[in-house]
Amino acid sequence: MLRKLLKYELLSTGRIFLPLYLALLGVSVILKAFMLIEKSARIYIVPQVLLTVLYIILVIASFALVYIFSCMRFYKNLLGDEGYLMHTLPVKPYKHIFAKLFASILWLIASFIIAAASVIILAYQKGLFEYIFKMINNLMAAVGLSWSQPSVVWTTVAMVALSVASCINGFMMLYASMAVGQLLRGHRIIGSILAYFGFYTASQIISLVMLFVISRTGMWRTLEEGNLGIIGTGAWNPFSAFFTIVTVLYIVYLILYFIITNYMLSRKLSLE
Repeated sequence: MLRKLLKYELLSTGRIFLPLYLALLGVSVILKAFMLIEKSARIYIVPQVLLTVLYIILVIASFALVYIFSCMRFYKNLLGDEGYLMHTLPVKPYKHIFAKLFASILWLIASFIIAAASVIILAYQKGLFEYIFKMINNLMAAVGLSWSQPSVVWTTVAMVALSVASCINGFMMLYASMAVGQLLRGHRIIGSILAYFGFYTASQIISLVMLFVISRTGMWRTLEEGNLGIIGTGAWNPFSAFFTIVTVLYIVYLILYFIITNYMLSRKLSLE
């Protein structure tokens, strides 16, 4: 059933994101064509500027709409009028949450891929990738690092894991805020905003306490020095350790948000 819910989510939201992605790639190709035109042809300056502005708007929209539609669909499907139908399905609330979350994550990943592809289209020239890889290798060599070192791979994985956990945590905090906010009958939007600021404030306080504790250790002094060469000392170096600790903290946050959201939808649901 979870697969069917996810399919429904992707089909519903795909009507917005697929044309948006095609438009972004199309504008990138046209803008690249204008960039290849002889610079002395001033007649093309105005359309090129307009296309650049449109490109920037589409890039921003491809990311912003993921969060906007994630909130809208969660609220409309599970807390609004459609909730009467959705909650009559033989599906546990946590599966509804997973379906919304997975769809949002997939579209966020797609936005990153399409945005990266559009940048490659605009910046592409012969030898571009070789130049990028060479520049990265030179920068790493300057601080005594190389991809052959397991510690570099581990630190990179820890950094990626932190990014993923941060994104998932962001979606779950929005869901938890709306689930709690619906308790304020007649003022659900205000309740959701207040709940969001409450969760945000609490998480920031906990994070500050964690940073204060870390600041009393040698790890923090190493991080402040910014010596990237320390990454090569081992897999559990100050950078990978810090990324891992923060990742675990985000995972704890998102689990708590999931528990709160699931509890509210299971026990405290009040549909409009």
